[in-house]
Amino acid sequence: MGGLDRMIANRAEGKSVTGKTEADAFLSSVVEGPVLGALFDQQMRAELAFIGAFRLSQRLGSLEMKQIAAMDPVAFINVFREPPGIHRFGQMMAERTMELAAYLVKNHNGRVTDLWADGPSDTVLHKRIVKLPGFGPSKADVLINALELFGHREKKLE
Repeated sequence: MGGLDRMIANRAEGKSVTGKTEADAFLSSVVEGPVLGALFDQQMRAELAFIGAFRLSQRLGSLEMKQIAAMDPVAFINVFREPPGIHRFGQMMAERTMELAAYLVKNHNGRVTDLWADGPSDTVLHKRIVKLPGFGPSKADVLINALELFGHREKKLE
């Protein structure tokens, strides 16, 4: 979790979490931002992964999962590839993002917050997150911590 630890340390020191104040504000106000940031946190600096979620929102106008799931896959991949790229592996992450969006639409009416709306412990939430496309145990840990870092959920031990 090196990158996320760095971001947490930045917050503790009163610095920008991602290095981009505008992205920090976005990630604190739009819950899908940290979710996609955690998804993108692979093979690149964590700060850039979370900024990627901010950039994607700027290009699409929102991170509405129903909108993403309904997009033409080729057009969506092209959104990822526009400079500066959303992720260094644009096509793969675009595909994973669409898979995640489709899963959330099918199983949670497009609302990621449904995963923790009933106030589960971190252990229970972790089990729910690993069921999401593109998330394994390590990414689930990143997401739980990112949700806390950006103020979308408080840590909830058993």
